[in-house]
Amino acid sequence: METGINQQQLIQMINNEEDLFNKLLKEAEKINSIIIDLEQTKKAIIEIEKNPKKMMISLGTGVTIEVEVKNNKCLRLMGENLFVSDSTEGTKKWIDEKKEKLEEQLKNLEKNIYSTQEKIKNLNGIMDQFEMKKRELVNLTKK
Repeated sequence: METGINQQQLIQMINNEEDLFNKLLKEAEKINSIIIDLEQTKKAIIEIEKNPKKMMISLGTGVTIEVEVKNNKCLRLMGENLFVSDSTEGTKKWIDEKKEKLEEQLKNLEKNIYSTQEKIKNLNGIMDQFEMKKRELVNLTKK
């Protein structure tokens, strides 16, 4: 009874690990993007606190609008059509807490990414051994 794996099973294992690796990378990119967005939001709040009069706000793709801040309340989206009103200080604190949680998630993801890279490296090493054994067998049969 054979308990080893064949080359096809090894190829499938490598493919599975590479798929997982790519999924983890995409998730890390998403988290990084959210962290950057939170940092930019906090910077904007700080700028509004410094100069609460008229200011230019970007609407995206090179379009801006002049606005005047009438109060220091921020609305945060907490779910579908559910907003919470909070002061700029409360919102900055919320941003810091959310960013801290995301950074922790990112740290764990990075560990998983590294671990998956190592598995892929090891599996590819085994695949190289398979290929070397195959070549040896082909050379033996030619003699």
